[in-house]
Amino acid sequence: MPVKMRLHRVGAKHQPSYRIVITPALSPRDGSYLDQIGYYNPVTEPATISIDSEKAIAWLKKGVQPTDRVARLLSSVSIDPSSVRKPEPVPAGSGGKTRRTRSASEPATEKPAGAEPPKARRRASASAAGAEDATEATASAETDVTDEPEPAPAKRSSRKKAEDSE
Repeated sequence: MPVKMRLHRVGAKHQPSYRIVITPALSPRDGSYLDQIGYYNPVTEPATISIDSEKAIAWLKKGVQPTDRVARLLSSVSIDPSSVRKPEPVPAGSGGKTRRTRSASEPATEKPAGAEPPKARRRASASAAGAEDATEATASAETDVTDEPEPAPAKRSSRKKAEDSE
């Protein structure tokens, strides 16, 4: 589950104050949090920023992603989130090598005829058998002339019924 470093609003109407917290990315803005690392009060002049730098660096090393606003607040207290963050993990089983991807100029490779999934082959063979049955049915339908049923008469409104009965 991704974890974020973001602002948690506290304070009265029109007097915001924020806690800088560590919280799961999918939790609501003012929901529960894992840890509080500081606070930010934009109402005071100048704005009050208090951050426990040891906690902030420890969480950044664990891979917590700060929001844009929190990253600016961290940089204002001399913590550079991009230099502290742990490096991106290498996918398991790749041995540190990256996969080669096809460029736009390279042609796509053709799949062998038997490379279709089994269900697709069954559907294809069933549709081919159905097509043979359909051609036989159309041939016999050409010889039989059938009348289409007549459409049902439209319902008349009660006003027209009254006029007809007079």
